[in-house]
Amino acid sequence: MDQRTPAPRKEVNCPVWIDRRDGSPLMNCTAVNLSRTGVKLAIAPNVALPDQFVVRFTPAGDLAMVCKVVWSRDGAVGLRFIGRVGTDAFASS
Repeated sequence: MDQRTPAPRKEVNCPVWIDRRDGSPLMNCTAVNLSRTGVKLAIAPNVALPDQFVVRFTPAGDLAMVCKVVWSRDGAVGLRFIGRVGTDAFASS
């Protein structure tokens, strides 16, 4: 397996929700693998995402991470965690 992330990945295959933080509805998708530094999501093809957004690991957002897009292709996107929601991770955006 190609390991581009500095942290080991764990295969998870679990539902997550993308929150664009622009008032649009949450977008359902699937976390494919997860590490301490980021997550790979399976998304619908041709979905436009902003450079930064929130991934909610629960529908209510009890656990949510601010993420930055690292790569995107073929119905998948690789994200790096910038910070946890509730911190100043969005202060620069």
